[in-house]
This record gives sequence, structure tokens and C-alpha cells, in this order.
Amino acid sequence: MSWSTRIKVDLDAARGVEYLHEYAVPPIIHRDIKSSNILLDTTWTAKVSDFGLSLMGPQGYKVIHKNENGLPRNVVNYVVPYIIQDEIHRVLDGRVLPPTPFEIEAVAYVGYLAADCVMLEGQDRRPSMREVVNSLERALVACLAPPVLSPSTTDSST
Repeated sequence: MSWSTRIKVDLDAARGVEYLHEYAVPPIIHRDIKSSNILLDTTWTAKVSDFGLSLMGPQGYKVIHKNENGLPRNVVNYVVPYIIQDEIHRVLDGRVLPPTPFEIEAVAYVGYLAADCVMLEGQDRRPSMREVVNSLERALVACLAPPVLSPSTTDSST
């Protein structure tokens, strides 16, 4: 899956969650968004679900996984420091071709957005789902063309 396709999947999922938060009556808080609850159709369109299919999901880091020494490690605590240090390339999926020079800026931008979304304290998680969707739309455009995004667009770099 290309980096632009991955960002499109993120955007589709974010739009689904935005719908639940902003347009469903009454609003719905999913409370279990994770990769195994995002289904993909044959055209790589993402659909938010909750069917308990986590064992059927792809291999890769789980939220809590064992590090090289066999000790438990939280993926957020592992990845966010690399994002903040502008070293997201160190934690990207090695099974995917490295991002092109203009894709890496979009991928880094999504990383900063993700870091803003996983702050420990709820009141520190700034972006609303509407803002997440808008940010992912900009990242997708940037991934498909030379970018004009910068890390200063989000608050996590401070």
C-alpha cells in the first residue's frame, strides 16, 4: 500500500468517526478505534466497524507489545518521541517503500497530528474530528504533490 493510499485510509476512517461525532443523532463515541476495527473494501476504502476481529488484523506493533528485550512497551510512548524529533522515518513500516521526498513531509504531518490525538490527558487532545479530517485532507493533497506543510501547523512540536 502506498503512502498516499495509507493516508487516504486514515482520512476515510476519520470521516467515519467524524460522522459519528458530528452528524449522528444522538452523537456516538466509538470508544474502540483501532486498526482491527477499520475494514477495507476492494478499492481500499476504509469503513469503521466494531466486530471483534482483532485477531484477524495485520501483523505489526500492537498498542502494548514486547520490545527487543521482551519487556512490555506502549507503542505511543515508543513512536511519539521520534515524531517530535522529526525522525518519523525511523518508525515507518519497513514493508512499504520509503516515502519520496514530498511524501515524507505529508507522512510527518500525519505523525504530528497523531501525536496531538494521543496525548495522555483528554483535555490536551486538541484536534476535533473535524480538524483531523481537514488535516488529513491537506496531508493527502501534499502526498500527491510537492508539499507546503510544516510541523508548526500542529501543537505537538512545542
